[in-house]
Amino acid sequence: MTLRVPLRDIAELSKANLWRGAVPEIDVQFALQTGMSARDVNLLRTFSAGGAGGSGRHLLVVRCPKRAGLVFQGVLPPKPQGIYDKKTSNISGTMNVSGGQLVVSDIDLMSIWRGNGERWEKVFCPGPPPGGDYWGTAEADQIMKALLPKMDAPFDHGCNDDFHSQKNQGVESGRYAAFFNGIHKSLGSPAELRDFYNQQGIGASFPYGRDGKYTGVVK
Repeated sequence: MTLRVPLRDIAELSKANLWRGAVPEIDVQFALQTGMSARDVNLLRTFSAGGAGGSGRHLLVVRCPKRAGLVFQGVLPPKPQGIYDKKTSNISGTMNVSGGQLVVSDIDLMSIWRGNGERWEKVFCPGPPPGGDYWGTAEADQIMKALLPKMDAPFDHGCNDDFHSQKNQGVESGRYAAFFNGIHKSLGSPAELRDFYNQQGIGASFPYGRDGKYTGVVK
């Protein structure tokens, strides 16, 4: 009998084995679950506890990239900001942008919070303008400058919660993840994302309706 192993499975196993030499197994397993680079998982988890250049506790919430693009994380550049009418492939997790460049599904930063005792306080992070490198507030800028140079798939735009525009695509679908107090948590749906905000005492800042559409400030 001939054993047939899909090429994707071989590539993912090879990728995971490379990560295992650099980060703990809990981060490798979370990467395999979420489609993120295990090195980025480890970085965000460590940063949330005050390590990796961080200062104090933080909560970072992200929308996960498409799981299919796992093997391309850290290999291809992430999907750039400002592309609203095209989606990465559900089969490969990639897409072609202008000039024929191949990019991979990116990690969408949803929100950032700093720990203050038992509470979380929001860090406003609207992101840089096209061609700029200032992330909107001094605190957000400091955080991004600590994280981005170390990331396999660096964030390319500001927090989705802080995108005060009619073009905000909301949270009608997708998988999410939270990094806080040195741990990570998978949030498999928009409903789980909403519940997590409520559990963390930040539900009043959740800018999406029950249908997932953006209901926050529009400028």
